[in-house]
Amino acid sequence: MVFDDGSETNGYVGSGPSSPRFRFEGSANITKDLTAGFYLELGVNQNPLNALDQETDSVGRRPDINSVLWYLQHARFGALSVGFGQTATGDTLYTNLGGQDVASSPDVMAFGGNLVTRSAGIAGEAGLNFSNGADNISLRWRRLAPDVGSADRNMVRYDSPVMAGVVVSAAAGSDDFVDANLRFANVRTDFNVAAQVGYSRDTSEEGRNFGWPPENDGDGGGVGGGNTIIQELQASGSVWHRPTGLFASAAYQLRWFDGNDPGMLNAACTSPVVGATCANRPDFHYLWSSAGIRRNFIGAGSTTIFGEYASAWGGVEGLAVGVVTAQGGDIDFVTNSRVDVFGGGIVQRIDAAALDIYVSARHFQADVSGLETTGARVKADIDAATVVITGARIRF
Repeated sequence: MVFDDGSETNGYVGSGPSSPRFRFEGSANITKDLTAGFYLELGVNQNPLNALDQETDSVGRRPDINSVLWYLQHARFGALSVGFGQTATGDTLYTNLGGQDVASSPDVMAFGGNLVTRSAGIAGEAGLNFSNGADNISLRWRRLAPDVGSADRNMVRYDSPVMAGVVVSAAAGSDDFVDANLRFANVRTDFNVAAQVGYSRDTSEEGRNFGWPPENDGDGGGVGGGNTIIQELQASGSVWHRPTGLFASAAYQLRWFDGNDPGMLNAACTSPVVGATCANRPDFHYLWSSAGIRRNFIGAGSTTIFGEYASAWGGVEGLAVGVVTAQGGDIDFVTNSRVDVFGGGIVQRIDAAALDIYVSARHFQADVSGLETTGARVKADIDAATVVITGARIRF
């Protein structure tokens, strides 16, 4: 990964968007229609690129348990899974027939997102918008589009059998978490079409503060005793015209907050700001789109050439963020936050080696403004950043 944040240019080597992993699966027929099985996927993130920033070029190895579950599957009644893994909305945003997942995904912060934004015109460490130790957070690029998609969970999940190309899924677990998903696919014509829509409701109190406040968002540890309510709506769709290879994909996520735990509330609830009132954090919106061509041009395997655009707004609205050019080194109450990401790349498949070789780039630009504690308005002048990754994935 190579990045340019407006002042510093550097390059790192590590695990990209598709981290190394090993999968173990097994199943056995109990009856003609009923199967029992297990699914275990382990990963090793060697210096994951999504954890690096301008002052951190190595975080070592991080073992991961991506999935560990058992299931019962019936030909007529569907499948029941128990364990740790994708919930019903786990891949709702990721419907994409373009074949670029190794180099690009709807989560545009998967590489480069941990870089700290830079105040324009200030070189070196002095220009990086770190937290200044007060009641604020570092303004990293990923803060502007936090937790895109759904996290893996300990859960019980049900998936219906395929009915006219439609599958219905639902999951529950992990301390009052529920979600549901509807997916559709049709690959019987020249136009391959797929789409999903899902809803989730999370009332668990641990680890769902999206970076605010700096302390834990624990039950009993905040205002009102830890009443946390987060709801999300996600949807995505993709179409691929096989004869020409042209494809287009899009995804959308809406998150809204309720409850009186600190992670659900804005900065005015913990530190008075003139002109701001204590309330739930505003809604978060995220939009991603991609288009391109996927064809076997050279005979070795498919080539995907793509462009992409993403925009997120509301990611840090209502919060206090570090901005070195603001009074006191931070904006005390963000009233407007938006990030736009432009990208593109190419993925070449080599069928004989089950190998994907790729290069992709993303350009980040942000608009962040808000209030000082006095009520004075301030705007953060933030340098744009560009990130390029290249690498390979082999399946065996």
